[in-house]
Amino acid sequence: MFGGSKPKFDANKTKVNLKMLINRFNLLTQKKANLAKQQKREIALLLRDDKEANARILVEHIIREDYTLESYDLLRQYTELLLARLNVVIQEPELKPEVAEAVCPNPNLTRSRARTYP
Repeated sequence: MFGGSKPKFDANKTKVNLKMLINRFNLLTQKKANLAKQQKREIALLLRDDKEANARILVEHIIREDYTLESYDLLRQYTELLLARLNVVIQEPELKPEVAEAVCPNPNLTRSRARTYP
């Protein structure tokens, strides 16, 4: 059904996909930031009406969304690094250490998690 052959790597397609990913991260960041502003206004209204318990719930949600925004920013930076170094990745036989951070998972991180969560 699938032919059994490996898909071929296309550098141009990869570059286009990385650019689209950067744009997608920017759009998601902008969307979530606008929603956070709106929710902050709602929190102010809740506090004005002495509904502190409801305001606390919204604040917790905004904090979680802020962490999500930070992770989007980090992923966008790695994507930009990969896009900038794509030609080096394609031409070099071995992966350079400065690019490996964006491409490969950190082995120390996985080892420390394995110790923390047996």
